[in-house]
Amino acid sequence: MSIRAAFFRRNQSGSNDSCRQQKLDQEQHFIISKNRFEKLSVEEKNKEADTKSANVTKVKRASASAKAYLTTHPMAAHGIYKASLFYDQIELNDGSIWQVYYASDRSIVSRWMLLNDQVIIRPGTIFDATDYLLVSQRTGESIAVDLIGMEEIIGDPSFMGQRLWIHNIDLIYDYFFDVFYYQIVLNDGSIWELDSYDNYIGSYMYPGDVVFVGVDNTFGSPTYNILIHFNTLEYVHADCIIR
Repeated sequence: MSIRAAFFRRNQSGSNDSCRQQKLDQEQHFIISKNRFEKLSVEEKNKEADTKSANVTKVKRASASAKAYLTTHPMAAHGIYKASLFYDQIELNDGSIWQVYYASDRSIVSRWMLLNDQVIIRPGTIFDATDYLLVSQRTGESIAVDLIGMEEIIGDPSFMGQRLWIHNIDLIYDYFFDVFYYQIVLNDGSIWELDSYDNYIGSYMYPGDVVFVGVDNTFGSPTYNILIHFNTLEYVHADCIIR
C-alpha cells in the first residue's frame, strides 16, 4: 500500500462557492504572519543577538551570494514587462502588477528596466514595510512592493506573459508522517507539494485560481519556493516535485 493517498479533489464548481473570500481580513493576515514568525527556530532567533562583527560578516556573505537563489521551478525568475510613467507600478512577465512602496526605489526600477534585469519575488519579514520584496538577480538589490493587480490579457493583446493557474488541487494524507497536505497541479503540468503548515491558506485555493511563483531561501524556510495566491494575496510554501 502506498504511504500516500488522495483524500479529496476539488472541482471547478467549488471555486464558485458563495462563502469563499476574495481576500483575508486584516486579523487573519496578522495571525498568519505572527504564526510564521513564531515558527522560526531558536537558532534563527538567536542569530539576532550575535555580535556586530559577526553580523557584518554575514551581510558580506549574503551580498556576495545575492545572485544565487535555489528554486524548484524555472519560472521563479521574472522579467519586467512594463512600468508606469513614474515607475511607481511595475508589471512582471507573469502578469502580476506591483506597487512600489518607497518613492526612492523608483530610480532602481528604472535602472532594472534599462539593464533588463531578472527579478525574483520574496516574502517580506515583519520588519519590512510590505508583504513582498522584488530582488534583482544581478545586483541583489531589493525593493518593497505590494501586489495590487493582474494583467487583463484581453485589455492588452501584446501581453505575452507566462500566466500560471491551478488545474486541480488534492488533499493528501501521508501515512508515514501522519499529516495532511495539499498537492497542486498547475496549467503547465507542474506538480507542487504545499507545506502542511500552510494548509489553512491552501483551503482557500481552487481550480482556476491564478498563482505567481516566488522564492524563499531564508534560514528555516521549509521549501525553496512559494506560490502567491492572487485571490487572497497570501502565499504558501511549496516546492515543485514534477515539471
